[in-house]
Amino acid sequence: MDERTLEELREAAENGEPEAMYLLGMKYEKGDGVPEDWDTARAWFVKAIQKNHSKARSHLAYQLEMRDDVRIAKGNDWGWADMSETIRFRRGRN
Repeated sequence: MDERTLEELREAAENGEPEAMYLLGMKYEKGDGVPEDWDTARAWFVKAIQKNHSKARSHLAYQLEMRDDVRIAKGNDWGWADMSETIRFRRGRN
């Protein structure tokens, strides 16, 4: 478990550390020490994904599949979004 403070995580994330980006996204998703904010959480997950962080990729794909209020935009640059759309279609959640 990461024992860094919120300020330390934010600084590390802003300096390009993928694990810090992922953990900061988790904090925003859950409202842990920050206001709950799905859009900010998703932005941090995407930044971590762009740095090849696999936990961020699988977590965001899962959240996008499970959240009815989030739809995947066609033509995005996330790469794995088509897989999530396929899963949603197979489960009848399109």
